[in-house]
Amino acid sequence: MATQQFSFSLEEEVLIEKILLTHDPDGRHFDCKLLLGAVETIMNYTTASQVSDNKPDAHYTISCSEADGLEEPLGHTIYKISREMLHKCYEEGNVFSRTLDIFDLVRKYRWDAKLLLVLSAFTIIFCEVWIIKQSQNTSPLAAEIALLKQLPKHFNHFRPLFKAVNLLFEAMVQVITKVIKFEDLPIRHVELDDNTITATKSLIHAAAHWVVRSSVTCTSQIINLRVMEDSKYPFSVSSALWELSSLQCRVSSFGTQLGSQVDACQQKIEWQMHQKILNIFKETHEGNQEVLQMLFALRNELPLTDSTSHKMSTSALEKKVVLFLISEPELLLTDELLLLLQQTYDHPLHNKLDGSYEIVWVPVNSSEKWTDDEVIIFNYLQSTLPWYSIRQPWSLSSTTIKHIRQEWEFNGKPLMVVLDPLGAITNVNAIDMVWIWGAKAYPFSTSREQELWEEEKWTLRLVINELNPLLTMWVEEERVVCIYGSNNLDWIKEFNTMMKEIRSATQVEVVYVGNKKLGDQLSNIVHEIDKQKLSNCLSYTMMRLFWLRLESMRRSKLGLGKRPDADLILKEAAALLVTGEYEEESGWMILGQGSSTNMLKLQGNELMKCLNLFPMWQNLVPKMGFLDAIRVSLDRQVRPCYQSRIIKYGEPGADRVVCEQCKWPVEKYIIYE
Repeated sequence: MATQQFSFSLEEEVLIEKILLTHDPDGRHFDCKLLLGAVETIMNYTTASQVSDNKPDAHYTISCSEADGLEEPLGHTIYKISREMLHKCYEEGNVFSRTLDIFDLVRKYRWDAKLLLVLSAFTIIFCEVWIIKQSQNTSPLAAEIALLKQLPKHFNHFRPLFKAVNLLFEAMVQVITKVIKFEDLPIRHVELDDNTITATKSLIHAAAHWVVRSSVTCTSQIINLRVMEDSKYPFSVSSALWELSSLQCRVSSFGTQLGSQVDACQQKIEWQMHQKILNIFKETHEGNQEVLQMLFALRNELPLTDSTSHKMSTSALEKKVVLFLISEPELLLTDELLLLLQQTYDHPLHNKLDGSYEIVWVPVNSSEKWTDDEVIIFNYLQSTLPWYSIRQPWSLSSTTIKHIRQEWEFNGKPLMVVLDPLGAITNVNAIDMVWIWGAKAYPFSTSREQELWEEEKWTLRLVINELNPLLTMWVEEERVVCIYGSNNLDWIKEFNTMMKEIRSATQVEVVYVGNKKLGDQLSNIVHEIDKQKLSNCLSYTMMRLFWLRLESMRRSKLGLGKRPDADLILKEAAALLVTGEYEEESGWMILGQGSSTNMLKLQGNELMKCLNLFPMWQNLVPKMGFLDAIRVSLDRQVRPCYQSRIIKYGEPGADRVVCEQCKWPVEKYIIYE
């Protein structure tokens, strides 16, 4: 795209040269996007009653705007500028000399900050008058202040003027938005031709002149409202309207030109940066710092924060496995957050790993502009949770956002991308393996996920996985545990009546885990189970985590290319999820014992029929164990067969072997070679 050339009059060039002489930035910086949001919201109040009855959004506060290198609070600076603008209105001198004086006040700031500070100062002046205008007929205090400020008694005559001011304000916001966008571009990281940069900066300098000049002129017009009201000056309002309209056209023209020019720069920069990010993951690195800085530190040398809100550089992640937790600003449901905490920072292995990995929360908004609520939610969560966060996620480069969406396929659902200590991506979504195994999944790579599944069997230990301390103890003690679910309270009562009889004869621990669909009905069931002491029961939150882990198992297996017909864990997890989602009139149960693969799932009529027949198979329990006794009771062949099997000494499970055909315990004989 060819660089557009802009020409200015000789007078404009002289004025711009004088303005440039005042430009002496010293690194002072604040969050321009947040402050601009605050200013826009404040001005919305002045148009809400004039244009529509819609209430404006809740305002951003200036205190949200982070600042670096400021000698005084941002509010003090804005106040000083507003006082100076008012003071200049009562002095002699042309509008440019007054404009130049204002530029001198903001000489230490970069261009977007200069313009935004001046616009903020004007907004305060304008809105003070507007508040008095709105209240003077109903508030004696406002009426007295209006008298002291020599404001008009009747404002109806000035409605067109107020409307013109608002239109000019919108044009100035358009320009400032484009200047902020340009200042945030990572120009030093790419190679752009000098003509492109020079042309854009020249346009910014000229636009800056007209924005500040417009703010000074608007201030003068507002201060002179009383003079305009005087009948001796019948053309004052018309003259002011003409001047404001001329400025609005001029500033809007700069906004349009600047928009096109900045967009052209952005396209060139984004293309180069996108290629750089793609290439950086193909290269070999000695550490992860180059990658982290390319992704998150292009605009900010301290892009990270922790729960103490301290600013940090990417060096805090050096030599560590980094898990990028990418989500929308709301992050996760509360239950999912609890599980993530339990499986990482609260996991027994976390301390043993001695900080070998860190989680970094990277919120990605669905739109370019963050709302007030999203900022509030983010600030609350990042100060509450134990992991690192991107300190100003609304300032992430568009190239990074594009890479996250396109290359890492973020579509709104939370994912965890894993970066190893050498800056290589080892897993594009490890969130399921974190939910399944927690810190045991370290270093969270795809190869580690495959290794863990090769070690796993469909056991009670896998299904429960330390969700509850009591359950964990039962698993460690190799107790027989029955987990069951249903949303039918009558069935639950009947089931537990039968299980009570069984438990009086043999040791079986019973735990209610609910159903996949959680709701008010389930809350009532949990309450009744606890009240009537029918059985042990997971908490409502732990039930959510139980089903979430099963979902993760299914997704993880499918992601590795497994099929239900060839993978037992996938088959059983998927079947249990279906049962937990659709079973209504009756329930289900799963019996297991520690790390044994001897698992049994029953549901519906088959389950109740089996429990009813307990007196008939009760005598098999001491010989075969509880699970195998149930299997025999369900099998038509209740007589032992005559199959034989040779088991080497020391082989696991040799103490008690069950025939796979008839399910009877096998008599043991010793053969010597």
